[in-house]
Amino acid sequence: MAEAAELALRATEACTRHARPLYSAHADLPVPEQPHLAYWYAATLLREHRGDGHLAALLSAGLDPVEALVSHTATGKGMAPGGSSARAAGGAPTGTRPPGGCASAGSSTRTAS
Repeated sequence: MAEAAELALRATEACTRHARPLYSAHADLPVPEQPHLAYWYAATLLREHRGDGHLAALLSAGLDPVEALVSHTATGKGMAPGGSSARAAGGAPTGTRPPGGCASAGSSTRTAS
């Protein structure tokens, strides 16, 4: 566990704070001394860095929060009623996904992001 924590923490050294508010907030916290907590901390940093990148991509594509969720659900990757993934539930909830999935413009926007 100590080696895994060390490697994960080393991976976080490549992360940048610029335009990454959730990552930056977590990065300000002290690194826990216990290896399993240090590993968890590093995983949190990597996850938030990645998540902040997704937010930046959505903003640069000009999608507001609702548009981002609708386009995500239309791809079949969003959440279905009851909390299961839309993919596991057979796609987006009835009435929220156009026949055949995303329009080509929506698919290309999601792919480019």
